[in-house]
Amino acid sequence: LHLSIRRQRQMCIRDSPNNTTVYSSYQWYRNGQIILGANTSTYNATLAGDYYMTSTSACGNSTSNTISFCGANTYSNYTFPKGTHTYSYTDMVLDGVITIPDGADITIDHANLYMKGCSQITVASSANNHGKLTITNTSISGCALWSGIVVQGTGSAAEIIINNSQIRDATIGIYADYSSKLNIQNTLFEDNLSHFALFQMNGNTSTLANIEFSFLKPAIMGCSNVPVVHGLLNNSTRRMVLIDKCLNVKFNSVQFYPNSIMNTACLLYTSDAADE
Repeated sequence: LHLSIRRQRQMCIRDSPNNTTVYSSYQWYRNGQIILGANTSTYNATLAGDYYMTSTSACGNSTSNTISFCGANTYSNYTFPKGTHTYSYTDMVLDGVITIPDGADITIDHANLYMKGCSQITVASSANNHGKLTITNTSISGCALWSGIVVQGTGSAAEIIINNSQIRDATIGIYADYSSKLNIQNTLFEDNLSHFALFQMNGNTSTLANIEFSFLKPAIMGCSNVPVVHGLLNNSTRRMVLIDKCLNVKFNSVQFYPNSIMNTACLLYTSDAADE
């Protein structure tokens, strides 16, 4: 991908009336880190990431908008292998339905996951077995609006553990039901259509601790391949978080921005100011 920043005409006190600003230096960044040697006005990106450029002129320093690039190495409709596997310090571009199958114990650590439009991560369960997904120190964001993480525990308890991570740009950040088992801590949900949905979680004990549910996306049409519960995506009554008919969900320091509340029981939380 050939990246180039078009700048608006800019003038400062050192410019003559007929001249625009001349930039004396450029520096490109990927995921907030300097790209060595990328110091011209254009850059050819080959790795997935969030790119931006800083430049210097007589007016001072300026920073461009961020450009998200999903890269060429894409996992499409991919099923992770069974057994225990760890993927660390990597960028992954995911497209379609990404499945954690029965018998798989997958850990993704210190990674950046870039989700193609309406892609979905599914943790599977069957009558006698289930998948397990652990995500730590990882950012999950969309190249476009994606569906979310779906954990359905209609058989054996599908399990997901998330710690010190961020989930953005999803239709529903996480949907889980029945005997699913969640352990989510120190995680930010931001810029999703809805952040979280739990339904009839009356089997295994799940824990949410030190979670921040921040701003929602402005109301747009969401992906159609996600479970829809109680009008969760109804634009007139959109919910940051829906937790319904749950017996074994424990909360500790769960924050709804801008209102901070402590929850000790299941709740139905509706934000009228979600798009503010």
